[in-house]
Amino acid sequence: MPFATVNGHVLHYTDTVPEQDNGKPPIMMVHGLGSSQNFYMPVIAKLQGYRCVAMDTYGAGRSKSKGEDLTLAQLAEDVVGLMDHLGIPKAVIAGHSMGGTMVCTIAAAHPDRVAGIVAMGPVNPKSVPLQAFQTRIDTVMKDGMEPLANSIPVSATGSRSTPLHRAFIRELLLSQEPKGYASHCGAILGMQEPQGGFEAVKCPAVILAGGGR
Repeated sequence: MPFATVNGHVLHYTDTVPEQDNGKPPIMMVHGLGSSQNFYMPVIAKLQGYRCVAMDTYGAGRSKSKGEDLTLAQLAEDVVGLMDHLGIPKAVIAGHSMGGTMVCTIAAAHPDRVAGIVAMGPVNPKSVPLQAFQTRIDTVMKDGMEPLANSIPVSATGSRSTPLHRAFIRELLLSQEPKGYASHCGAILGMQEPQGGFEAVKCPAVILAGGGR
């Protein structure tokens, strides 16, 4: 079970190295709020031939935190620090939800380290529902993760989701420590656009968004 200490943060990650290198940049994978590297396991299975690194961001999954205040920029720098630790000079970086905004932040701040990005449903800093995330903080710090684990798998999925999908999301949420989840909600509340704005992202980018239920 590999861990790396990056910027004073102990990070858990999975590094899948193919038997035969395809010569393409590795893929770094960053999950969203209340998730973990396990979000990407079905995707990694489809990417044979690519080196894939999926991490638990600091405060999520097995990357336990003290619950201290965090910024999105700090979490983004941990991704670059893990690349340094693993000897990866340049990568395609994929991120979901708050992770989607993180990959944009990385691409703007470290253009020499990013071959391309995939942002899946990135959070728009200008449209964060402030009260909703503050309510989440209050809820988990008072009652733990179970209230959100019982509601989000239904409210955040569509009609094509199966009971197994919803059970997986519930397990992801229950695996979080409330203080770590709350610190990530705080990072979203303080989220800002990348330095120079989103137009500072110059690398090839795929932006994915879903609509309807």
